[in-house]
Amino acid sequence: MSTPPSQLAERVPLDVPAPAVARHPDTITTPRALRKWLDDLPVIDTGRLVEQLSRQLSHLVRDPRPAPRFNILLRNFHDIIASLQEQAIGIRKQSAETRTHAQISLLTSLPKLLQELANGHIRHVALTLEAQKTPPAEDVFVAVLLLRRVIHWELLEYRMFRPAVWRQITQLYNVATLYRLEGIRIETALRTPNDPANIHELFFSTLALLLADPFRLPNHCLRELEERLPPYAEKLELCQSRDTEQRVPMDLSGQVPPLHYARQPDPSLPAYYVSLERLFAGLQPGRLDQAGCDLDGWLQESLGALVNGDRRERRHPRRARNADYHCIMGLDRVHERLCALRPGHSREGQEGSASPPALYGIPCLQTDVSASGSGFLIPGNQRYPDPGDWALFELDNPTGGAGASGFVGQIKRCMRDEDDYLRIGVERLLGNVIPVAVGGPGTPALFNADPARKRYRLIAPHGCFRADREDTLHGNNKNYRVRHRRLLSREGGSEVIELALIG
Repeated sequence: MSTPPSQLAERVPLDVPAPAVARHPDTITTPRALRKWLDDLPVIDTGRLVEQLSRQLSHLVRDPRPAPRFNILLRNFHDIIASLQEQAIGIRKQSAETRTHAQISLLTSLPKLLQELANGHIRHVALTLEAQKTPPAEDVFVAVLLLRRVIHWELLEYRMFRPAVWRQITQLYNVATLYRLEGIRIETALRTPNDPANIHELFFSTLALLLADPFRLPNHCLRELEERLPPYAEKLELCQSRDTEQRVPMDLSGQVPPLHYARQPDPSLPAYYVSLERLFAGLQPGRLDQAGCDLDGWLQESLGALVNGDRRERRHPRRARNADYHCIMGLDRVHERLCALRPGHSREGQEGSASPPALYGIPCLQTDVSASGSGFLIPGNQRYPDPGDWALFELDNPTGGAGASGFVGQIKRCMRDEDDYLRIGVERLLGNVIPVAVGGPGTPALFNADPARKRYRLIAPHGCFRADREDTLHGNNKNYRVRHRRLLSREGGSEVIELALIG
């Protein structure tokens, strides 16, 4: 029989930053002095404010001799951090192009501040457990709430996920189940109306997000999913057996991210299962939300793949590769570049080929390749693309013919690792990719012709080629008369349409 979560919690230590050798001279150890210090902080300069708060919290968390009223000191930070959090939530609702330097600085530095405050509450939980006392439910709740927010914000703003943060959440959830704190409703200034009110729902809402493979969702759908997670979390249950098919394996040690473990369970770890029966029963696929996404359909497909043991990332065998490329992202820019690469293209009145990829695109490294796609590593200082975006990849030093020099593909997965590199998964278009103009205004689009498979597709912006109609695609040297057959997919700002070639 599997080890109960309560026994597991007793064996798994809490991840807390190691104490310093000696107390920092700037550490404030009395609530009265801390309140005065907080009142004197420069609230107008948010960048400096976050920096000073983070530094003081760092001193407190790593103090080798924590103050007697350590938990009271931590609570004094709640109101001012809640105010900064509210500002950041408002900034996140704005377009990224309209954000000021100060707003970007706040969004960048706030996760570290939230992490430090969470570490402080985890330290207090650890001190309470060392004294063989029941840890306060508020400390566990606040720590899980802040760590959950760090996961959500880093995912939405940077496509980043740090497994160490998830490990801390699972450790705290084990402590909560051991002392039966997971269902206690907690009120704190740090909790927003969209946040769950107890530890159980905080844990399972984060679990639902990570199991759904959020790195395959565009940002506008992720934001909508974030708001709908609490009701989803209420329908998830943890079991110790797989009595039904609609259950996926779960690792309660936090050593492996949920999605990785669900795809490749480790038999050396205790077996737990997440029951999805109630969640599946309440889903209504086919209904578009405010973001224009079918989130219920996405969850049914993504979680259903885990239930069925689908290994989507290994559908075709991959082999490692180390090749230098440059890439261009965005349908319009891909169309422009393909037009420039056509034979005899003239640039600024001079005959010859277009500029080399090194002068035109973003440097990237191809890390693996399969029959249908590739993985790439991109420097982290670049804007990350949304899943569904289109990109052109050109080999820096091609050794074969034209077909070996590059390809066009759709980005299916995008995440940022802890070294600040972007890792993307690309599904390539097979056959010829021809830049064309469609419709009266001549909207830029791509015509994907694969005569060997008798397959013809159009990649175009939404709504430029409606169903049940014929049209002419205007290429560089040839026009194509086509008929709309059916819509295959719609992601980001583009759609893929299956065509019938006329004549």
